[in-house]
Amino acid sequence: MFDEVAAEQIIESWSAFESAYEKYFRRKRGRWYFRGQHDSSWPIETTLDRLLKRVGRPANAPPCPRYPCGREANTVGARVELILLRAFQARASKFLPNLPQPDDTLEWLALMRHWGLPCRLLDVTTSPHVALYFALAEFLHADKPTPETPSPVVWAINHIPLRGIGAERVGTQAHTDLSERSLFNTKFLADPAEAFVAPVHPRSHNERLAAQQGTFLCVGNVDLPFGDNVSGCVPVEDLRGQGVFLKLVINPLAVIEILGRLSVMNIHSAALFPDLQGYARFIEQSLLLFGKDDQQYERHLDFESLERLGWLG
Repeated sequence: MFDEVAAEQIIESWSAFESAYEKYFRRKRGRWYFRGQHDSSWPIETTLDRLLKRVGRPANAPPCPRYPCGREANTVGARVELILLRAFQARASKFLPNLPQPDDTLEWLALMRHWGLPCRLLDVTTSPHVALYFALAEFLHADKPTPETPSPVVWAINHIPLRGIGAERVGTQAHTDLSERSLFNTKFLADPAEAFVAPVHPRSHNERLAAQQGTFLCVGNVDLPFGDNVSGCVPVEDLRGQGVFLKLVINPLAVIEILGRLSVMNIHSAALFPDLQGYARFIEQSLLLFGKDDQQYERHLDFESLERLGWLG
């Protein structure tokens, strides 16, 4: 679906990415969310979409359990999401202070994403450069690009039409913020579920989410993929006409140059994951970056040079 509605631009270099940023985003940045993916052939999916593909579609016989807010989980997607939510809530108090109220579903889903559990929230960022880093970072561990190497991609999503149409679809005024507890529970956990996508903003931002300039898009029907939730409320021709999706496909040969530029801008794992694990990843990636064969860097760099850059000491 996304390839039908998204304009596509090939990015061959850092300067090409900066030109695209200037052309499409700089003066309209508040309208756009960004998402980096390692392979341009992958669809945009939530982590729950991917999980449901793997676990299949078990029977969902009544009586159906209820979310803490009282809404019934009467579909397979909702039942799987509720299993994850209940299991996480049962153990979270043993590890985390200051937990949300049990019925504050959005806050719990955001906390689940922070700790790696699948849910209906789609991770996005307001920074195209952060999304670019996430699209490219794994390429440091790959061999030299070949014709078969997948091209990474930065998806740009204009959330304004999605927010307006989504709010109207669930019976609220256009551009209503559906993040408030009662609205989220009523509209996103509705029975029957509506197919729509809207931005949501949890109240509690952890340090990682803040560093990544992160936020979320949320689907209304967890039994449908993200793309079907979009097309279920916005006709395909409108998606194309309003330019809701833009696809920036990165040439794998440009990855090392671009990662080097991002590192100079302080966009790397130590900054985006502000904990010891993020710093450990940063040390490794820094060595990999300077070990890659790229004409931008002098090949005589030694350990003392790296230490003076602050990467090993």
